[in-house]
Amino acid sequence: MTGALRSSGLQSEAGWNALQQLHETIRFADVKAAAVLAAAGLLGGSLWSGQDSLTVTGPAWSPVLPVFSAVAAATSALLALHTLMPRRQAAASEPLHHFAYVAERYGRNSQGFVDAWLATTVDEDATARMLAGHVWAAHMVASRKFAYVTWSIRLLVLGVLAWLVAGLL
Repeated sequence: MTGALRSSGLQSEAGWNALQQLHETIRFADVKAAAVLAAAGLLGGSLWSGQDSLTVTGPAWSPVLPVFSAVAAATSALLALHTLMPRRQAAASEPLHHFAYVAERYGRNSQGFVDAWLATTVDEDATARMLAGHVWAAHMVASRKFAYVTWSIRLLVLGVLAWLVAGLL
């Protein structure tokens, strides 16, 4: 019995560690998105202040490059904003860990929340299962954020390249 409890305790500890690592990964994606948003703003500002470059002489397609750059920068910024936008959906399992559910369900009833929380954390196996559910949900959040920020970076790079080429013509 003690071995089973010890094993379950280790599962919970591993779950908390994995969850913390995933939260750091999510924060890393958010930092990337914020940096891309700032860079897209700089590119957009540069394009806006250099409006005269839209009338450059050169190949017939050269006026398209600043427009493409502006569209790429704007789309990149929108994807970065979408990455940073918080979601308020409670997980199907264990809503006691979701801020929106707790605020809606328990509001000013802190003792009710404490009682419900303690009731769910008494059983080590239930705690390990709850943590596994949260680790899964955090993986989904990290995957979504990294997918959006990856496309945001790609579009920003395309916009910068188009801006540079337009400046060379």
